[in-house]
Amino acid sequence: YMTRATYLTFFGEPRGASAGQANSASSSGHGAHDSHGAHDSDNNHDVHASHGPHESGLLITIPLMILSVFALGSGFLNATPFGESWERMKLWVEPRAVEVVDTTHSGGPGESLVLALPTAEESHSNSVCGSATPETGVCFAPQLQHAPFKWSKAMMSMVIVFLGFAVSWILSMLLFTKRDARLVGLTQRVKILGLGHKFLVNKYYLDDLYEKVVVRSVAYPISRAAYWFNQNVLDGILHGVSNLTRKLSGWVYKNIDQRVVDGTVNNSASFTKSVGTAAQPTQSGKVSQYGALLFSAAAVAALVLVIINT
Repeated sequence: YMTRATYLTFFGEPRGASAGQANSASSSGHGAHDSHGAHDSDNNHDVHASHGPHESGLLITIPLMILSVFALGSGFLNATPFGESWERMKLWVEPRAVEVVDTTHSGGPGESLVLALPTAEESHSNSVCGSATPETGVCFAPQLQHAPFKWSKAMMSMVIVFLGFAVSWILSMLLFTKRDARLVGLTQRVKILGLGHKFLVNKYYLDDLYEKVVVRSVAYPISRAAYWFNQNVLDGILHGVSNLTRKLSGWVYKNIDQRVVDGTVNNSASFTKSVGTAAQPTQSGKVSQYGALLFSAAAVAALVLVIINT
């Protein structure tokens, strides 16, 4: 797959804008630029893409350079062929065993084993654990056995890799450049190859497996259960609360608002009206009548004072 992608990228026939196929959107974008002197973001993207392949800016190339340095240099962190001193990854991540002394003493029936664990400072001292079995004591971690590096196996794996690369390159050249009749349309002529091609095009049917098996067997029942819970439980609670609120508001309106609040206001108005009606005869507008009422009130007040002082 990677050989095919590399071959088509650098040696394949030009496609799209690189082959001079400018789309209509980019042409209209140029026309808008000539007439109005401005583009929207979509037209800018289309016009930029219609120019064909071009070098990326530093915003893309600098991260790629950093990744390439790490890709080329990370292998030297565990370069086993150069000796054990180059195996930095093993030094950093491999668990280190420490030597501990075991002592046995009588503990009633039978014997018990007591391990004297080293302190933090002692655990950093040199120990044969990890490379050999100690003469006294035991290792507190299992000894890891590493397969020795062999150039024969490494060269065999490299030969297999380069052989696969060469075969893929030759097939790509025959199929995409020379258009060999034996390869072009081969998946249509050979049924078994057509089935394999369809299997690869559909990405091993992993999407179908996910959508039709995983989603339908897991997500659909969950969604149906959530819908039932929403319709029967949540909506039931909401409807019950709304009915209770409606009944409570009706009771408050009938008893509190109509009878208490409005009753108090209406009674106050009736009392005020009664007082006004009773006091209306005294409001005749005659000065003599007002004077008589004032004299009567003064006489009553004087009588009250006399009674209080006697």
